[in-house]
Amino acid sequence: MLDNIESGGTLDTGRLRDIVLVRIACALRGVTRGAVAADLAPFAGHALSKAGWLALTGREIDALQAAALVRPVAKRLEASDAGLARAASYLGVRNGRMPRIWNDVCHVRLVAKALGLESETIKT
Repeated sequence: MLDNIESGGTLDTGRLRDIVLVRIACALRGVTRGAVAADLAPFAGHALSKAGWLALTGREIDALQAAALVRPVAKRLEASDAGLARAASYLGVRNGRMPRIWNDVCHVRLVAKALGLESETIKT
């Protein structure tokens, strides 16, 4: 999804921000900044040092907070109603209800999004 950043590659910050929002939005009881960075590291964490990846995801979280899509609750982050709606729209969720299981979102819905299949019906 993301190119090699430290070697002069480009980063689609809009896409990264959407994925960070999706990770936060699918957390039923909120999620810490560290957990967001750790959970998303397989997507591009290899392209940066650990400190660089933490800083990058931290900037995206700050931008989501500034846009009122994410809010801090105690020591965790939760998506606002607007954040939930935007994350669901990004994933192509038809009923607008954000799935709340990260494993499903990560391994099924984000892969479908990457392949352009987000509008297809999920068969279980």
